[in-house]
Amino acid sequence: MRKLIPLLLSLLLLLSSCELFYDEAELGDVYVVSIGIDYKNEPNDSNETGILPNLRGTVPDAKELFTVLKDITLRTGRNWHGYLLLQEGTDHSTDTFSTFDPDTGIYASKTHLFTVLTTIKSQAQPEDLVIITYSGHGIAENGDMVMAHTTSTGGVAIEPLRISPSLLIDQYLVPIQAKKLLILDSCVSGVFVPESESSLSTVLDSNIDDWYAKFWEKSMYGLPNLFVMTASALTDSYEIDLDSSSNEHVHGVFSTALLEALGWNHPHATDLNIVDPNTPPAIRGSDLTVDSLYAYIKKHQSLPVRWNIFKPSRNYQHPLVSGGAMDMVLFRF
Repeated sequence: MRKLIPLLLSLLLLLSSCELFYDEAELGDVYVVSIGIDYKNEPNDSNETGILPNLRGTVPDAKELFTVLKDITLRTGRNWHGYLLLQEGTDHSTDTFSTFDPDTGIYASKTHLFTVLTTIKSQAQPEDLVIITYSGHGIAENGDMVMAHTTSTGGVAIEPLRISPSLLIDQYLVPIQAKKLLILDSCVSGVFVPESESSLSTVLDSNIDDWYAKFWEKSMYGLPNLFVMTASALTDSYEIDLDSSSNEHVHGVFSTALLEALGWNHPHATDLNIVDPNTPPAIRGSDLTVDSLYAYIKKHQSLPVRWNIFKPSRNYQHPLVSGGAMDMVLFRF
């Protein structure tokens, strides 16, 4: 019994130490970049199936996240800057590829995304918030994002469309001075979760001794200004049909829970675009934070977060978030 006491005390200390910390910085303007790609417009002269499987829930993900984030931004009295990047449908003309109008739509090409992020870099201030959401394919071996192609004839080459974690984060997100949240609903997206002064990557580093050492190290935690939240670790991400009768309203499993966390309702098939006028369900006190969103998603998503021997499921999906013991306020009500 005596041997159990130190163990129990250590466990109690560990559990009580999982306190989340965040700064009380001024909440400035909000920039949102929402990306949704369905990959239906691959040209193929031989009329064969394209090399990128079509996705049905990605465009609804982007459109509805864009709308609910705009609603929350304006409701909390902050200035809004929105960029909706879509590839939707079968059109693969050169006019489609060149579409770049923040008011009517931006074609979701790699070049257009980098142009948007460069523009935000030139405008955003340290107190501002930048949220980037991506719903699309993730390459199996390394999680690379796959942007929409710009080829009007012939086959599509994936390599020029890929965006690696290091390219996106190091070259385009880190230089933005604002607080940033990158949200990825794609397969193997956990590779994007970076190591930081406050945490290690549970995907890239599987050594529990290193995690323990990071938690107990004596140096002060650094508060990151970039958080990354992903739909999965090293597994696939899945879609769910919210209206099985019509088979027309599909979302990512992760994005469905995220939309619910933000206050987006899907009551029935004919009335899909509703933002709850009340505070979002994921709110804690008066704050909506990265961690409060993550906790809500894990608790409410339709797939289990891990395989369970007692409740076996062929599909499971474990979302991840960076930051360790640190948290970041997104909105204050």
